[in-house]
Amino acid sequence: MIFHVYSSDRQEDKFNTLYEQEFEITDKSSLIKAVSYDYVCAEYKNNERSNTNFISSDCIAMDIDNDHSDNPQEWITLEKVAARFKDVEFAVHYSRNHMKVKNGRSARPKFHVLFPINEVTNADEYSAMKRKVFNLFPYFDKNALDAGRFFFGTANPEVEFFSGSITLDTFLAGILQKGSILQGQRNNTMHNSACKLITRYGDTSKAYNLFIEQSQQCQPPLSDNELQNIWSGAVKSYKNNILTDENYIAPEIFNFTPALKPEDYSDIGQAKMLAREYKDRLRYCEIGTFLVYENGCWHESEIKGQSLAQYLTDR
Repeated sequence: MIFHVYSSDRQEDKFNTLYEQEFEITDKSSLIKAVSYDYVCAEYKNNERSNTNFISSDCIAMDIDNDHSDNPQEWITLEKVAARFKDVEFAVHYSRNHMKVKNGRSARPKFHVLFPINEVTNADEYSAMKRKVFNLFPYFDKNALDAGRFFFGTANPEVEFFSGSITLDTFLAGILQKGSILQGQRNNTMHNSACKLITRYGDTSKAYNLFIEQSQQCQPPLSDNELQNIWSGAVKSYKNNILTDENYIAPEIFNFTPALKPEDYSDIGQAKMLAREYKDRLRYCEIGTFLVYENGCWHESEIKGQSLAQYLTDR
């Protein structure tokens, strides 16, 4: 893993624009030196940070603040980042407010993720790559997607390295090759996806983030305005049609019903779940058929037994 970081001689100075010291990052020691002061991940003309001064970069830095939820189970960890960007190498610098109470909100993980990439020499291309990363994983800070972004350094910084076999840009290219939603299919596919996600999760940020994540497969990409119109249409359909259906069970109610997840996904695990749910309605007879209890008596019926099992699958 090799990439470059450019540091200033200051800490927590948001008005500074000069980043004159270049560091080649190859290990924890070099990264610690680089992030001990405010830093950027791109080279700029005259070392002066701005979008228009962008020269090149071989690293994309993204920010995790975990401001999207106060539920610790929903916080983003390094392991979740590694799972989403499977086999991608990256380094981590823990932010100055990592695991600290801030603005009355509980302490939580806060960190910067530094992804090595093949060198990019165009500011628009660099920002576009950042937006692709955000669309895949919308827990990153959406305000840190421009080509002139800087990050606060920390005294005695804590850093980590996650090894991988590919760079971020290689990973993104692979995502685009697999399961792409092509022109002519994009609007209909994304509308159907939005409706399914809202039905399952309700009109929530989780549903919307999953919708945005899937939209990354659209080739060419849909504009933000088009995606918002699709989402708004799905929300309207949800409120006017799905919520008014007497058979619909809202997520907040459905999630409190007894869990239907088997102990394991073997035949035995699923059989235990079937037995638990239908112990008073379904029996297997030694002569080789199923008995189903309906309207006060047991019926010998293979078809009804299969139907009952299929209903559990639907649930």
